Amino acid sequence: MISLLIAACALLQDVPPKKAPGAALFDELIRKTNALQSFVAVYRASRPESSERITVRMEYLAPDNMKLDFSGSTIVSMRAGVMDLRSAVAGEPPNFVHVPMAEMASERSLALAAVVHTEFPALAKEWTSTWDCGGQLLLSVSPSADGTAENMDLSLSYACPRKALLGWLETLPAGGAGSSQDDEHMVFPTPGGGVVTLNTRSGFVESLAKKNENGEAAFRLESLDVAPKLTVESFAVPAPSAAAVDGSAPFAGRWHEMLTAMGGRRFVGWVSERVADKKLAWDADARVHARKALGVLYTDGIALESQPWMAATQDRVEKFATWLAQRYAALPAGDKAKREEIDATIKEARATLVKTLDQMLENRVAGLNIPEETVPDAELRQSLLELEQGATRSAFAKALHEPAVASFDERIERVKR
Repeated sequence: MISLLIAACALLQDVPPKKAPGAALFDELIRKTNALQSFVAVYRASRPESSERITVRMEYLAPDNMKLDFSGSTIVSMRAGVMDLRSAVAGEPPNFVHVPMAEMASERSLALAAVVHTEFPALAKEWTSTWDCGGQLLLSVSPSADGTAENMDLSLSYACPRKALLGWLETLPAGGAGSSQDDEHMVFPTPGGGVVTLNTRSGFVESLAKKNENGEAAFRLESLDVAPKLTVESFAVPAPSAAAVDGSAPFAGRWHEMLTAMGGRRFVGWVSERVADKKLAWDADARVHARKALGVLYTDGIALESQPWMAATQDRVEKFATWLAQRYAALPAGDKAKREEIDATIKEARATLVKTLDQMLENRVAGLNIPEETVPDAELRQSLLELEQGATRSAFAKALHEPAVASFDERIERVKR
């Protein structure tokens, strides 16, 4: 089964992992495929329990145009860092996405550079203002919910930093379980018992296959042209229909969340490097400035990524306020019991909002992690993690918790007047 994963997401890449056997081969494949000026790869997916055959057409034109076409039902395009999606899957409402991912990444990168330069002026030249980002094609395999099958996700991502145009040239060898099949192929086992076959001359995945009692589910390369004549215009997507649902805001929110995480990872790694090369003493003063930098990063990030949630929450509050107004209008004069009942309902709704926000914060803090590869020194890593946790709590309160609760209180007060 093929399921589309639009990686709003970007890859959160740390310091490159230790090289597995054959790393030189993959470095050369990355160099070779990154140098391609264009290509068209056509894959065909099939399942034994279905006669449906899905065709996936993958196109690329240097430097920054790529497209995935899933049998015409879903088209994903990345042009100059702008993600466009058009989807019209049977049984679901049509939807579209239009998000300027590169522009958003650039704005966040410049904002982070500004605060780092402010807090660490003596080290300003040590911080690069831009991120080395770019579009990337990804392939991932995961077991189905019941463990009886595997899901193959083929997607476009905007990676920061981007090492490989073909993302699987990083992820496949990272598992360390590949083996040579012959002079031109390597095979990699999947978590659910399938096999990925990679052509070690072209760098493209030739197949992903898994057998079960019903037969073989497979995703196979049908054709590959590494020098097609493509035009920029061919990467345009059709205009969305009037009935299409706009998913741009949630997608952009998720991308901002990824950018915040990437910025935090990059900053703590930078601090680690400066401490290691003796350019920064990790004392109380440095910790204060680091906390301020992280505070700005997370305050800006949480405010931006939470916009869809805030809009949806305000819509629910507005509906609740309308209902309350109707209840107050119908309230008999002097009916103290009914008024107390309405007040209790308001109190419960507010408590639910606060509980939801508290849980969102705890989930976010629990997910914070600084890998050893990013900050090798254990004591420094723990210190930075504590700063990041504290900055996250303060930023969440300022950017989301307090505005959300204040908006609720203000709207309810207007109903009571």
